[in-house]
Amino acid sequence: MNQFISVTRKLFTEDPATRFAREFDRPADCWRETWRRYKELEYTRDEAYEYLLIAAKCPVRRERFRRWLDRTEVYNLAQVAIRNGIEEMHIRYFGKLGPFVLKELTKNRKKT
Repeated sequence: MNQFISVTRKLFTEDPATRFAREFDRPADCWRETWRRYKELEYTRDEAYEYLLIAAKCPVRRERFRRWLDRTEVYNLAQVAIRNGIEEMHIRYFGKLGPFVLKELTKNRKKT
């Protein structure tokens, strides 16, 4: 698979906390704190999900929550490349998240 992608799409450039806040009408800190607990405090996905439901009072389905974790991981990986001046990268850069990236980039496209 010889697939290069541009890192100019909002999946790579717009802070997931900002997108989350806009989509769920919550403060951006709500997602940042959930992410911090997941990454830095090593909450499991289930524990972070429970935190979001209970402490942040944010009703989100478990599958959507998992997608937000993956989006944030992809965003963070892309930011490293963007800071180094890279505008295009191979899909393998994202490792196991590669199929997720392709799905996110093509999910709203009409089939022809």
